[in-house]
Amino acid sequence: LRPTFPGMLRSIRKNLFNLVLIIDPMDAKSKGILKLAESFYVHRAPVRIGVVFSVSTDETKTGENDAAVALNNAFNYISTNKQAYDALAFVTDVYGDVAESDQLTVSVIKDAFMESYGSDVKLADVFAEDSEYDVGRQLAAEFIEKTGLVS
Repeated sequence: LRPTFPGMLRSIRKNLFNLVLIIDPMDAKSKGILKLAESFYVHRAPVRIGVVFSVSTDETKTGENDAAVALNNAFNYISTNKQAYDALAFVTDVYGDVAESDQLTVSVIKDAFMESYGSDVKLADVFAEDSEYDVGRQLAAEFIEKTGLVS
């Protein structure tokens, strides 16, 4: 074993640790933990990172009228068409654009999405009711329920 400084993760094998974050996108406290996860990736810590968004399973809520669903759709689009790190960086950038006292809104998410990926896709393809990126809400809710972290 090589010596390490106190508080550092020992690098024994790649992807030895798993970090699964269950995030409520509308909670302002999510910003800090997502920035920490992003720094793990940037500094090449031996961690696999998973993000589960706790969003409403109500079918009437879409990316057009609910900010949590809009962020989920944008994350799914970016992680599918770009890289997973780009999706995580987009989410942390969106939280960075919102002041501490302000609430995350659909317009803030759409503006940030258009600024970064607007030339690649139409907004309706990502945020509309029949979007192919509006997936995983029911699976995420079932996963959260199985973990016992339901409040």
